[in-house]
Amino acid sequence: MILPLAYHKGELISTQAISFSANNLSLHRGYGIFDYFTYHNGRNIHLDWYLDRFYRSASKANLKLKLDRSELIDMINHIYKYNNIQRSNMKLILSGGDSLNGFTNKGNSELMILNYQHQDNPAVYYTDGVRLITYEHVRPFAEIKTTNYMIPYLMQPELKKVGAIDVLYVSNNMVSETSRANIFSIKNGLIATPDQHILPGITRKALLTKCKEFPIITKPLTLSEMLSAEEVFISSSTKKAMPVIQINDELIGNGKVGPITTKLNHWLTELYA
Repeated sequence: MILPLAYHKGELISTQAISFSANNLSLHRGYGIFDYFTYHNGRNIHLDWYLDRFYRSASKANLKLKLDRSELIDMINHIYKYNNIQRSNMKLILSGGDSLNGFTNKGNSELMILNYQHQDNPAVYYTDGVRLITYEHVRPFAEIKTTNYMIPYLMQPELKKVGAIDVLYVSNNMVSETSRANIFSIKNGLIATPDQHILPGITRKALLTKCKEFPIITKPLTLSEMLSAEEVFISSSTKKAMPVIQINDELIGNGKVGPITTKLNHWLTELYA
């Protein structure tokens, strides 16, 4: 649920009053970026990392933010305090702005900040694990967190049919990421995650740089390697470390949630508490 106060077109505004021009490039061409992160107890310990990525995505997408970093943080905190929900999430959206011909970027991008009430994932996802299905695809401009999520939406009927929660992008047998998360494999105590054609996830970065009990390597990973792993999990701001027990028709390991994934999820949960 989106909470009452938001930011759009340079001012604080009721979410009910937000409107877009018919000339907006995000509507015409899907031209926009976003970022999304938890904001619990008035903070996110990796807020700087998220904002680094948001500004980097904007720069790479040739979109300009009118707010500097301190102004953006002040606005996020103001919205959070006004909406007064202790466990909530923030979404920053930078649209392409208006274009009279529906194509040319005029450099008048529009920032919107939305505050969502937090909703935990079903507990069964962590006790029993989740399923993925593969899709032959490499995300273009993977390092930019764009608003284009056409593939997982087109795949919704198939995902629902087989009880999977997301699609795993694979190209020429090489795994990259799911539509909304990074992916990790575990075999013989070695944890590995793909290093190419991925969005640099913040939870992934926390695991790579702060988790000392289980060192993790980055390397190209094939689908065959992923399917032969003892454990597989996906990571994101809202998923933490979510165990994957099946990809397509193949069970991962013994088809049960593994101990290392469980420990990593507990570690992340405590880190972001």
